[in-house]
Amino acid sequence: LRLRSVHRRNNTLRREVEARRVVEQRIDEQRQYYRQIFDSAGNAFLLFDAHTHCIDVNRKACNLFLADSQGLIGRSPAELGLDGTSTGGSHARCKRPDGTTFPARVVTATFTISDRRHFLVSVIDLSELIREREARERLREQLQVARRLEAFGRLAGGVAHDMRNVITVILGLANSLTDATQHDPAAAAASAK
Repeated sequence: LRLRSVHRRNNTLRREVEARRVVEQRIDEQRQYYRQIFDSAGNAFLLFDAHTHCIDVNRKACNLFLADSQGLIGRSPAELGLDGTSTGGSHARCKRPDGTTFPARVVTATFTISDRRHFLVSVIDLSELIREREARERLREQLQVARRLEAFGRLAGGVAHDMRNVITVILGLANSLTDATQHDPAAAAASAK
């Protein structure tokens, strides 16, 4: 009887251990699944704990901040230029561990796990967008200058054409006067006065 009881208890423990192993395997698969999503995201993500220390980052964050995960984990939002950002999104001048900065759009999501608050910060680098906007503005200014020069050229061409017409009339009259004075000495004396 006692052996049977031990045998039953042993079988119960085996089933419990197997059930626990299956649950742990599912948890591990879920963890890997979410890690892949986190790492393959297009935005840089930094996860902060309630004490506002970075506890996790994805690959994009490492690339954007030019640091490995150990160079970012443990840092505060202020050290990374992320302090003062809001959940609705805001612009920030982010700081890299090497001291360089870059313009970014920052959105913060707040959530609670096990009664502890966490902050997921999404960072989008705006450097390229700003460079493109500045290049587009320079091209717009160059186009304005080219249009002004074109208009000035047209004006100058019109003035030159009008002046040519006036000069042609003056030269024609001068030639007529020259011809008239060559044949009539009295007209030459009158034109000299």
